[in-house]
Amino acid sequence: MNAKVGSAKIIVNLEGVNFIDSTALSTPVRGLKLCREQGGDLRQCSL
Repeated sequence: MNAKVGSAKIIVNLEGVNFIDSTALSTPVRGLKLCREQGGDLRQCSL
């Protein structure tokens, strides 16, 4: 049985990040997909 307790709302602050390679960029994309599948959301700020 799957019980949905709540949905996560995650904010990733990228202030001070000067460079992101393709490997690091794929991680938040995968996280966004997982969050949305569970009814949550992931946002990035200070790009």
